[in-house]
This record gives sequence, structure tokens and C-alpha cells, in this order.
Amino acid sequence: MTWLDNYKRSKDEQSYYELKEFSLLQVSGEDAQAVLQGQSTSDVKQLNDESVQLSSLLSPQGKVISHHILLKRGMNLFYLICSSSVVHDVKEHLDKHIIMEDAQLTICSDHKIYHLLNFGPESELLLNMKIIQYEADKIYEADQHLLASTGMLGIDSSILISTEEMSGQLNLNMLDETFTALRMESGFPLMNKDYDQSTLLPETGLQLNCVSYTKGCFTGQEIVARVKYRGNVNRYLSALVLSEVPIGLNVDDILSTIEGNKIGKYKSQTWSPALNKHIFYVYLNKKFRQPGSVIKFIDNECNEYSAEVRSLPPVQELNTIELSKDCYHKALELFAQSDEVQDIAAEPLLKRALYLDPTNQDAYEALGVLLSRHERFDEAIELMKRLKELSPDTVMAYTNLSVFYMKKGMIEEAEAEKQEGTLATFRLAAAKRKQRINDADIEKAAQVERERRQKMFYEVLEIDADDLAANFGLGKIALELKQAETAIKFLEKCLQIKRDYSVCCTLLARAYILLERQQEAQDILVKGIAIAHEKGELMPKQEMEMLLQQLK
Repeated sequence: MTWLDNYKRSKDEQSYYELKEFSLLQVSGEDAQAVLQGQSTSDVKQLNDESVQLSSLLSPQGKVISHHILLKRGMNLFYLICSSSVVHDVKEHLDKHIIMEDAQLTICSDHKIYHLLNFGPESELLLNMKIIQYEADKIYEADQHLLASTGMLGIDSSILISTEEMSGQLNLNMLDETFTALRMESGFPLMNKDYDQSTLLPETGLQLNCVSYTKGCFTGQEIVARVKYRGNVNRYLSALVLSEVPIGLNVDDILSTIEGNKIGKYKSQTWSPALNKHIFYVYLNKKFRQPGSVIKFIDNECNEYSAEVRSLPPVQELNTIELSKDCYHKALELFAQSDEVQDIAAEPLLKRALYLDPTNQDAYEALGVLLSRHERFDEAIELMKRLKELSPDTVMAYTNLSVFYMKKGMIEEAEAEKQEGTLATFRLAAAKRKQRINDADIEKAAQVERERRQKMFYEVLEIDADDLAANFGLGKIALELKQAETAIKFLEKCLQIKRDYSVCCTLLARAYILLERQQEAQDILVKGIAIAHEKGELMPKQEMEMLLQQLK
């Protein structure tokens, strides 16, 4: 079974993945809640017994020590599910703040942690645990197992904690590639893959789901608040969606335009079967991170790539979008009554709408206005700033921010937002004018660039007919122009020069497919996959497996 087959089955069936890179930290004692409340970014006091929330621990500089799932069993017992690479740092950080308090910290090394998908109330596991009413963000216990109805893979996720080996009882095992694809599609970054302890929390976007601005002080709060009031961070974790993988791309490489402008720092990637494209996680710089925009960057050989910018999560399942709209409309009916009791009922519905679809702009605006009604201006400001990040030309975001800042007596900030709102209006008008640019002019400019590169590569071949880069470059350009016969000539030459050139196998297969030479395409893909596997080249291997799956 390929990992793509495993992915498809995991989406439809009850599946699991053992979280071997995660550990369980127990915090117990009469002062356990007080210790966590003083250090956590989330409001631990507001967490009900047998409930779950996302939380973080920060350094005084606002950098992430850990982002984790926090489980509350009672006033005296909590569990943190965090990356094994930082669990000892978490224990040390909390231990330093236990002076006279009655609190004990224990790393539960005898527990196994499993991530489950599609285990609903009707599943055998939940029936055996005698769970009748299954709700989100709750903890259930039976037979020494803990089940938390939350996770990293969307609304059908749950996490099972047990001292037993459960893999034989949990149906389909997800492969590593499947879990990575599902996690990145769902917009869940991980420690030491997408961020580390040198990363500011507001750069990750995680603060949207784990920070309370009304709970009181916590370590790192001053930095988080300062970033919020001063404006957006210089870089922000986002997704790039693109059709092919740049050559020689390594973790922490800086992506740049052909003019040399820095776009951002690359962190991780996966092939997304849901999008039929690659997803890259990149810390994008300010002017390149507007969702929906298309940016171009080059690799080390000056090949240019186009990518669509998306906020996290980059994949929105249709059912979650529809559920989000449903929650929003239900909340709106309550919200329209301008009644405090109805507002209390509307707030969780709007928050649920944003959890299901973090790009629901109407829900951002409605929740911001609702919170401002009750003078919760800090939370309302954070929402409007996120709305600005999602859509810099949403005029109401600037208008609401101006009003909220004015209510807080922050006159200078209010005036600045008012001016930005005016500029946004101008930008909208300019964007409409820009849309009238003739597509032929754009293609003409691209053709000029292709001709420049072709001329350069042909000059190289006149000196050395076996130059690998020149043959590859000409083959790639021919493929871009749908000149499959020409592309095949140059790409086959590349494989004569370098027989284990896996990236060339991918392009050659695409050229064969254009000419409907399916068997030759399959043969070269099988050969390329074997080469990539032997050389440990994960990205070309995934792309070729995807192509082979489509051909079959």
C-alpha cells in the first residue's frame, strides 16, 4: 500500500497514529492550577473539569518554550501533551516557579499517546468506553484510558492516552507521510518542524487559539501584548501552494524573487492529495503574505516558481465551511437581539465558526463587535487585527479598530487606523484598475524572460553539449510551453548524462503524459521513484508517486 492509498483510507475509515514524538507531563497537587495559571498563556481557571484547551509556555522574551494540549482532570490534576524534545524544558520552567506551592511534576514515560481520526460516538472504542454523549474539548475515562475529543487533524480528531499497547485495537495505522499531510492540510504546526524555541509566539499564529488577554499576567505577556498593539509581526507562518518542488530546497532556506527581494523562510512541506498540489509552510514577510495572492520565487538555479498564498489551515473541508456558516447565522440571530443573555449564547457559536473556518471574515467582524459591546476591547482588537491580516482591504476592520482604540482612549492608534482605512479604500479602487491589465502583456513579459533563458542555455550547449543544467533548463522551458517533443529530447539527454537525476524523471513523465504515451510515463516514474527512494529524496518521490497514482 502506498502512502497515498493509506491517506485515502485514513480520511474515510477509523484510523490512528502513535504520537511517538510527544510526551505526557503530569502536574498535580493542591496548587497545580495556580502554578499553571501563572505561567500559561491560556486561562486555566476558566477550564472546566474533564476539559481540554490549547496552551503555551513562553520565555520572558515571548518565545515559545512549548505549545501543547492541556487536559484538566480536576483542581489538583492536569496533563500536558507536548513535544518530547521540550518536555524536560517545560518541567524545568514550571519547577522554577514552584516555591512554596504544593505542586508536583511527573513525566509519564509509561504512557502511550495515539492520535485518532473518525472515531465517533458509534465507534467500537467509544462504545466500549460507554461514552454516550460525545462533545468537543472534553475528556472521557474508562479502563485506564483517557480520551480527549480534540486533536491536530480537524474536527474529527481525538487523542487517546493509555498505559496499554492499543495499536492492535485501533483499525488502520496512518503512515508518517499520511499524518504529515493531514496535519499540514489542517494547519497544525509542530515544535522543531515549523517553529522552535527561538520563535516568537505571534509569528506562528498559534496565539489566536491559546492566549487569553483578560486572565492577568503570565510570563511573556508583555511581549505578546506589545506585538498586538504595535501592529503585525514582520514574519508570519503561512502556507504556499504550488505545483512543483524547487530544486535543492532545504529547511530554513530563504525564498527570494528573481529581483532578489526576500519572501520568507521555508520550514516544511508535504504533498496534499486534497489540493493535488504541494503545501509549503513558510514564514512570509509582510508584503508577501496576503491570502489569495500569487507570488513568484526562484531556486538556486534561477528557475522561477509560482505559488498561491494561503493562511493556515490551507485546506478547508466543505463540511467545515458549511458548518462554520451555519454557526455564524445562528449566532447572528441571537446577536441581532442586542440582549446580554443572547450575546452570551452567541459568543461560543461565533468562536466555533472561526474554529471551523478561520477565514470566515463575517464571523471575525461579528465577534469583534459583540466583544466590544461588553467592553472586552483587547480581545476585539486582536480579532480585527487578524481580519486585517487575512484581508488588508477589508475597510470595516480598520473602521472597527479605530472605534475600539478610541474607546480605550488610544487616540493616536485610532487616528492611524482611520487613515489606513482610507488607504484601503484607495487600494480597492487601484486593484480594480489593475484587473484591467491585458493578460497578453503579462504573457509577453514571461515569454521575453523564457527567451532570455533559452538563449543563455543554447550558448552553453554550443560550448559543452553535455552540460546538465543547460539541457535540463531547455527541457523545463519546453515543457512550460507544452512543447513535449522538444522537452523529451533535452530531458532524455539529461538522463544519459546523469542516470540518477530523479527530478528529471518527474518532468520527463509529464512530457510523456502530454503526448499520451502513458506506458513510457509509468516506466520512467517507477524508475524515478526507486532512484529517489535510494537517495532519500522525499519531495521528488512524493510527486512521482502522486503522478503514478493518477495514471493508474
